[in-house]
Amino acid sequence: MPSLLNRHVVGVGAGPAERDPSPVEGFLRRLVGADTVGAAAQAAVDVVREVVGAEVSWCGLTEGDVLTMAAHSGLRTAEMPALWRLRVGHGVGGRVAKEGRTISVRDYRRDPAGCR
Repeated sequence: MPSLLNRHVVGVGAGPAERDPSPVEGFLRRLVGADTVGAAAQAAVDVVREVVGAEVSWCGLTEGDVLTMAAHSGLRTAEMPALWRLRVGHGVGGRVAKEGRTISVRDYRRDPAGCR
């Protein structure tokens, strides 16, 4: 006769084993459940930071010719997102908004276009 442990495993093991969702699965669940642009942006920022292993991740939205911070993860100050503005075309983020393409920078602080 099977032991109690074996019966428990057989009973529970009738369906697929439960596991933690992958970062992408977690992102898709959060994205589907997002009821605002900010919530969708935050889901993207969080998964990018986790998967890439970045210290900081952020996402901006354009309002006219200005880029504002819509979501962020890893910032050191709470005030920065509310105060941060960047003209479209200036700095790395502004260039991304203007050109509509990914721009990769190894060290943002040392990049000549980083903070302008």
